[in-house]
Amino acid sequence: YMIAAALIAFATTLWSPRAMSQQICYSRDDVMVHLDEKYSETVLFDGVTSDDELLEIYVANNGTFTIITWYPNKCMKSIVSGTGFDAAIPPEPKPKGDPS
Repeated sequence: YMIAAALIAFATTLWSPRAMSQQICYSRDDVMVHLDEKYSETVLFDGVTSDDELLEIYVANNGTFTIITWYPNKCMKSIVSGTGFDAAIPPEPKPKGDPS
């Protein structure tokens, strides 16, 4: 429950000047367990940004999502959550020699 309360508090104050200077540090494993148990969200995409931050997108089958970026020191930089996630699927590559 502590993680949930902290995530909500952090998300609601994300853009305040004070929040921009703070870091929230949790075990990534604890956050993953919380998102899975409470929202059935699991990592759909992840990648490393040009600033060496880890970006993760957690998604549930019902369309809820959470996006987290992590500083290299493993503290959260930002968190965004919402509903209605729809992953766009890229078109199939055209066969070579296909003029269309």
